[in-house]
Order: sequence, then C-alpha cells, then structure tokens
Amino acid sequence: MKSDQKIAKVHPLSYWSVEDQDVVIVPSLTFDRAEIEKVAGHVHYEERQLFNLLLLKNPKVRLFYITSVPIGTAIIEYYLSLLDLSLNDVKDRLFFFSTHDASPIPLTQKILNRPRFIARIKKSIRVDKAMLLCFRTTSIECDLAHQLGVSSFGSASGSDHWGSKSGSREVFEEAQIPHARGIGLTNSVDEMVNNIVAMCSDDSSIKKMMVKLDQGFSGHGNAVLTLDRSVAPSKEWVLKALANMQFQCPHETWDCFSKKIATLGAIAEEFFEGESPQSPSIQGCVSSDGHVEILSTHEQILNGQVYLGCNFPASESYRSILHDYGRKIGRVLASKGVMGHYGVDFLVQGDCNKSDDVKIYAIEINLRQCGTTHPFFTMKLLTGGTYDKKTGLFLGSNNKHKYYCASDNLHKDQYKGLIPEDIIDLCKENSELRYDKVAEKGPVFHLLGALSEHGKIGLTCIADSSEEAMQIMKRVESIFDAVSPPSTPTPSNRSHQEQQHQTNNALSSVVEDKQLLEKLQDTASIRQMNEPQIAQALQS
Repeated sequence: MKSDQKIAKVHPLSYWSVEDQDVVIVPSLTFDRAEIEKVAGHVHYEERQLFNLLLLKNPKVRLFYITSVPIGTAIIEYYLSLLDLSLNDVKDRLFFFSTHDASPIPLTQKILNRPRFIARIKKSIRVDKAMLLCFRTTSIECDLAHQLGVSSFGSASGSDHWGSKSGSREVFEEAQIPHARGIGLTNSVDEMVNNIVAMCSDDSSIKKMMVKLDQGFSGHGNAVLTLDRSVAPSKEWVLKALANMQFQCPHETWDCFSKKIATLGAIAEEFFEGESPQSPSIQGCVSSDGHVEILSTHEQILNGQVYLGCNFPASESYRSILHDYGRKIGRVLASKGVMGHYGVDFLVQGDCNKSDDVKIYAIEINLRQCGTTHPFFTMKLLTGGTYDKKTGLFLGSNNKHKYYCASDNLHKDQYKGLIPEDIIDLCKENSELRYDKVAEKGPVFHLLGALSEHGKIGLTCIADSSEEAMQIMKRVESIFDAVSPPSTPTPSNRSHQEQQHQTNNALSSVVEDKQLLEKLQDTASIRQMNEPQIAQALQS
C-alpha cells in the first residue's frame, strides 16, 4: 500500500447527487491469466461496466472509461439512448481510452506497462476531483491510483486474501456463519491428498468434495471430486479420484489443474448434494468509515458451478437470513480493512417454501463487483428507485416493485451472424426489445461486443414481477433465434478454446516426450493442425 494512497469518502454510485466529479472506470479482470482465458469473450467483459454511463444523468459528472480494445460507437450510443442523450450531448463529459491490447493479461497491468498512456489520462482528468472505480481492487489497482494521483473506492493493497477461497473460510469462521467442512489452503498436491484421506477417514458420510483454486473466477476454477466409499481411504485412492474429477471448465485436465495448485493454491470442502439446491447470493458495500450496507440479494443461475446469470430478489423465505449473514460478514471484512463492493455466495438445502426447514451455508466471498452488480445498478440508475433493506424488495420511481432476470450468457453459435448494429436496428424495429422508460420495464443489453465473434450477449430484463421478467427473457431469445437461423458448424467458426483443445488431444496421441509435448502445445504454427497433419509434420 502506498503511504499517500487516497481513499474515496463517498460511494461512487451516489455521484448523481454530488458536486463536480470525474469518474475513472477501469473494468479490469485482475485474475490469473489462465483462469481468465477460460471465459469466452473475456476481453468484452470490460463492457459489463458500461452501466456506469448512466451516471451521466447527472450533468456535473464527467466519465473516463478505459478498455483493452476500443468499444464500438454503436454500443456507446445504445447506452446513451437509455438516457435520451447523444454523443454530441456528452462530448465534454464522456471520454474513452484504449490500450489497443487484446491479450489476456489484466487491463490494469496493460495500463501500468504504458507510462505515456497514464500521462495522457492524468492530463485529461481533474486529479483533485477524480476517483478510480475498478471491477476489482488489488495491489496493482492501488498502484495505478497512486500513479494517477486520484482517490480510489476499493480495499487497500493487502486485503486480497479475504476475497480468496481460503480467506472466505476464515471470515465465515470468525463471523460464525455456517459453512462447509473442509481443508485449508495448500500449494501441495501431496498435502491436499493427505488431508482428504484424514478427513474421509474420520467421516464415512463424505462422498463428494469440491476442490477450488484459491483465486478462481466465476466458478471456472472449481472441480467436483467423487469418492468411492466402498474402499478404505488411502493416498492412491484419492489420487485416482483427483485425476477423474469433474472440472467446471470443460477443457481443464488434472495435469494442468495440479500445476495450478502449486502456483495458485487450492482448498477442498464437502460438496452438498440435494434436489435442486438453491444458490442465492448477497452483495454489499463497506464504506471508508466501516459502515456496512446490503445492496441486494439474488438467486444465482448456475451451470454446475459456473455463473450464468441471476434473478432478483432471492426467495422471501430466507431473504432476511441472507441480510443478517451478509451484514455479519461485512463487519468482519471491515475490521480487516476491506472497503468497497463484496459479494457472498450461499447454498440452501431443504424446502424453500418453509423458512424453518432450510439450512443456509456460506460458500465463498467475492471481494469485488460481482456478476450481480451490473444488473442491479442498471435497474437502480435507470429507475431512480430504492432498495428496501427490511423487505429486500426494490421500489421503482413509479411506486411499483421491480424485479429482473439477468444473464451474461445468452449464447448460441447462430448469433455469430449478428453484430451490435443489428441489435440496435432490431431495437428500433421491435418495441419488445426496447426498455420502456415510462413503465420502467423491458430488456437492457450488455456484452454487445462479444456477439459477432462468440455468439454471446448479456441482458437484464426488468419487470413488475419475476414471471414477467422471465417472459421478457424468453421473448428476446425467440426474436434473436428468428433473425439468426442456425449455421452449419465449420472449423472456422469454432471457438479458440475448442480448436486448442482438439489440437492438444491430437498432440498427446502422437508425442510421447512430455517436455516436447508442452513445448509444441504452445507453438502457434501447429495450433490449427489435426492429428494426421501433426504426425506428418513431426515425421518430416
């Protein structure tokens, strides 16, 4: 931490009520590079923070948005249209900067690697009236704030641990929140194996465990370990089970995962099973004075352990419990110097229709903005409504309760035939694709930049009921399906990860030397080859 690091004294999303302010947005996915590469269209996830453009409803706010690659003009105009503004209206208040670097290293590091780029940004902002707002605040974001000479809304350097999988377990223990039994952080596969053997020897009821990389992102660093309890626990027994884990990233392997345990560290904890267990979450905020505020609750939409989207709010049967647990966790985080956004994922077992029949377990803490942050603040900034902390409901400015269904993963190969301008045109042609400012309902799109290459788009469907929000989501999908007929899969439209996975498999079948295999898998010239082509090339 820099000794002269400036800490923001105001929550950034109350900017529309403050005097003159420059908001510097750095939507950097500051995680391990290998984990980021698992997310399709990861560079476009920087667009999820474009909801901050809605802060421009306050004429005193100037906004500076920094990205890895330039954001298309049509995408920017779409967000401004939600405020009935044009680019010309905000030409003196909205500024974009790009590093023109699409590599999978964190955006913040790209900025720090470019001193002249930093100087250009610093020259443009009013340093004494500026605040840095990041998706996640780590030591390098603190370094960037220091170099820009601006205050930041986020934890000081050194607080990262409390947002890790191992740090989460420590916070749950201190806050006395129910959580899964498990083993703590280790960077050794041998140590993990021995600990699992000991845990299973003490309790024969444990049939599955969840192994988590300590700094995994969006569930991609998780794997389900299934244990054969018909045999006595042993080291060989666990090693065999680890090699056959169900990885949440489809292209992960034990060979690769085990190496990440050494570099990133990992934990293992009991895996809860049941009939359709719910996975709600809360998001909160710790202010600079240590005050804890609960912002919202959600029901997460998951594919296995991977986050796809959410529904707001969480079930009424346990919403108040989530608030209580969230505040207790927030107070512990505040005592450890944490500031800014945090989210907590839970798992619910039992009959969700009976509050006295549910068991709620804390799963992990995300010390950052979450996948639930942009949908909630999209609704809040568009409607100007308020969150009722007693009921956990949201009241729009039209005095109607608001609900939403949101997704980052409306994802189909056939959508690759669409570009952002097509979505804008469709919105003009079809009122069902437009947000209605008077009724305060309708879809709001994000991740538009990921559409053409990845066939992927995100949206938040705001409505007067959960059922109506789901209906809007389904209607949007049916409209998109109708205007983008299914395409015939070809090698050219496969994802990079699919292509690389097939190449690695082909290499493994013809190369026996392990060191040579790893070297070849990183060689760009053979990434597009199939097995016969690789064999022929090696022979020659």
